[in-house]
Amino acid sequence: MIRVLVVDDEKIVRITLQTIMKWEQHGFELVGTAGDGLQALEQVAKSNPDIIITDLKMPNLDGLELIQKLHERSYTGKFIVLSNYDDYEYVREAMKLGAADYLLKITLKPEELLTLLIKISEQLSEERKLKETNISMQIRLNETYAQQKNAFWKELLENRDPNDSSAGAEATKYGLDLHALRGRLIYLKIDHYEDASSNGKIKNKKLLDFSVANIIKETVSNKCRSDCVEIGNGTYAVMIYEQGIGFSEEAWQMLFRDLVHVLNLYLNLSISSTLSERFEGMRSLQEQYDHCLRASRARFYSGAGSMLIASQVDLSQWPITTGLWSESITSAVEEGDSERLSEFMADLAGQLNGMKIEPLKIKQFFLTLLADLEYRITKWRAVTGTNDRSVLEPIIVILSDSIKRSITQAETAEQFIAITEQALQEILNGFQVIKSRSYRKEVHHVIGILHEKIEGKIKLDQLAKEVNMNVNYLCRIFKRDTGKSIVQYMNELKIVQSMELLKLPDCRVKEVAAAVGIDDPFYFNRLFRRTVGVSPSEYRKKFSAIP
Repeated sequence: MIRVLVVDDEKIVRITLQTIMKWEQHGFELVGTAGDGLQALEQVAKSNPDIIITDLKMPNLDGLELIQKLHERSYTGKFIVLSNYDDYEYVREAMKLGAADYLLKITLKPEELLTLLIKISEQLSEERKLKETNISMQIRLNETYAQQKNAFWKELLENRDPNDSSAGAEATKYGLDLHALRGRLIYLKIDHYEDASSNGKIKNKKLLDFSVANIIKETVSNKCRSDCVEIGNGTYAVMIYEQGIGFSEEAWQMLFRDLVHVLNLYLNLSISSTLSERFEGMRSLQEQYDHCLRASRARFYSGAGSMLIASQVDLSQWPITTGLWSESITSAVEEGDSERLSEFMADLAGQLNGMKIEPLKIKQFFLTLLADLEYRITKWRAVTGTNDRSVLEPIIVILSDSIKRSITQAETAEQFIAITEQALQEILNGFQVIKSRSYRKEVHHVIGILHEKIEGKIKLDQLAKEVNMNVNYLCRIFKRDTGKSIVQYMNELKIVQSMELLKLPDCRVKEVAAAVGIDDPFYFNRLFRRTVGVSPSEYRKKFSAIP
């Protein structure tokens, strides 16, 4: 409904306009009346009318002054001026000031007023639609500009040559002088970003990026200029530029703390941060960005919400004690000593925190160790002949994509140790279940022979002779103990051996098949897929993909 305000110093005119027609029936709301321009200003502040019908000659503040005052206040509505026959000059001045039309008081008729109101309300509607379209277009242009600038910054930080002429020209478009940049960089990371994204805590990533940039701008704008670059996955690079003589170290530290505090406060998210050394020029900025990226990995030890100074971070080299780590973990797992494994992992957590080793190296070490233990357990399965798929399947896939992803994405040492220990305990339990399977001594003897002859071919009557049994009886007790025939067991044993060979980078599938005594590569491929669940080529890719 279109809101209308009537302004006239004559009470009779105000009453007449109030009663001249049924306002609401025609889609209009008469929000009030005023006796002069000053009263009208108060009414406009309260009710924000769309159309103001105003007299021109009034005490205190006349119609012309009212129009001027409201234009100064960015009023977007329309004016209809009321005049007498001798007010021509006033009307002309009002039209110059932007009045939409005028009405003569003495000849005013309801249908004339209604027609004019409908015409002006349609004008208002069209103008507002156009304005909304222009605003929407401007917003899209601004978003495109911001996205392009952000993409340009990302390219620069990832070592695009700042001396490239195209880079310089593009920088100028965004108001940047790459060689005149001076200041420091803050690298920000939203802690547990993947969890926050999946559980809905971060409901709108675009809005989050916008909020981060605006909070930073508002926080530092009274001190210096800044640029905020969204890197991806909840990480941001913030360049804060020095002006004039620059900041003292104490001032930088204070600005760093204040900025992180405000971000945590307003976003209600835990944020880790790293402050660089001073940069001067784009090359220097690129170096400081790389330094911050490396230093920020120390958050693995210091935990969520860390505030790091890049120059004070020193991640240690790979220690020589890792052989002992492997031996201790493997021993505890194979012996089924769950308590000893837990104690070792707790002790290892303390060692890691003290040494502060590059997190990626630690993750690679444990992924390799888990892969080795996975292979060991498949060998134990072959020795004992377990056919319990409820035990076998979890062991075969212990290093599944989800486990690898959880390990590689662990953000803190505490989280990493917990995930890794859980995987190790699962392997330990699997070992014990498989080792608990026991067979008759003759079956164990046959299994031993099968392991020795894995690369060749052996006949059933030869095996029966070795254990002093006839062939039928041997096959019967072997099937009863192991749940499978001797041929099936031998084939699966060959597959286990081939699994190890397939981990070698230069072995072809055909060569692996021949190495385990299977001459037909097509039969080997079918047998492998039936036993393991994937083809030999897919299995090899799985291990080559491990970091």
